[in-house]
Amino acid sequence: LKKLNDAIDSWDFYAPSLSRIECFHVILLIFRRLDLLEVLEVDEDKFKEFILVIEHNYHPNPYHNFFHAVDVLQCCYFLLNSSMMLRRLFK
Repeated sequence: LKKLNDAIDSWDFYAPSLSRIECFHVILLIFRRLDLLEVLEVDEDKFKEFILVIEHNYHPNPYHNFFHAVDVLQCCYFLLNSSMMLRRLFK
């Protein structure tokens, strides 16, 4: 998990190089870091089930797939987290 924790803070993050379970953990790490489960009052076990349902329902597609979704999530997280201007807007 340390490797993933460090990876989500990098522009070089590339979800397709990860396993499905690592992608699952990336989602959880990002949501935990932003305290989104607490803020949205979502039970973590229910959220894990939700992630699995989403992953399961992606069609087998070479591009728009679960790995792409994790890549987009991390990119949004990285941009929001690294931009001081955007941080001020969202405080």
